[in-house]
Amino acid sequence: MSGNSVVVDDNCLRSNHRKDLRSAADMIGVKSILIYLDLSFDVLKKRKENNKILKTRHDVPSAWMVEDSLVFERPTEEENPVLYTENISSAKFFESLESQFW
Repeated sequence: MSGNSVVVDDNCLRSNHRKDLRSAADMIGVKSILIYLDLSFDVLKKRKENNKILKTRHDVPSAWMVEDSLVFERPTEEENPVLYTENISSAKFFESLESQFW
């Protein structure tokens, strides 16, 4: 599998879903990295409002966002997520991401 990458772009709300994905990666001998976008509800709401104007992304219904927030299980330290917040520069984020590879 050397030289190949797979990206799972999903919300992975529950820890057991993330565990299943890590197990699948382990079964084929590849490394998995969890990227956690820890954004405030206000930032998400603002992005959603901007997207209604710009239409750069698929619109997620507001009800889904509320429902998802009720079942979401925050990644644990054991999951070793690469954290991105609205206060982290992209350079710092990519530095954190790169450190996961070595």
